[in-house]
Amino acid sequence: MSNMMSEGQSIWKPPYFNGRKYDEWKERMIVYIKSIDYKLWLVIKNGPTIPTKLVDNEEVQKSEDEYDEEDMKNLELEAKAKNILYCALSPEFFEIFSDTFKVNQANMGWSSKANDRFTNSYKRTVRQYNGLKSGSI
Repeated sequence: MSNMMSEGQSIWKPPYFNGRKYDEWKERMIVYIKSIDYKLWLVIKNGPTIPTKLVDNEEVQKSEDEYDEEDMKNLELEAKAKNILYCALSPEFFEIFSDTFKVNQANMGWSSKANDRFTNSYKRTVRQYNGLKSGSI
């Protein structure tokens, strides 16, 4: 009975990524995010929405004091999505990714282009991490 408990996953915490079994983690992460709020998944898949307005028939970014209720809801969803992604990383991977890991760059929509970009970033990070552990970097 205790073995079953130690091998299970919590529905309250995102799947933890420690640098191993990336494909398994990715699938679990997609299901986890969709189960919390499908809108979170869409934020991650489609990237962030930058609040804009039309000025002289040109779309420009709004200042924070111009945000309406819809803008605030979208920004809150983006912050929640980013928090879930950050909470899923081990401290070592969080440190490595924290400077460069943006929800829109990770784009967990897993289209082939986005998947290639994230996979390449992941592989580069693993090499850096292993280099740090071995002292070669």
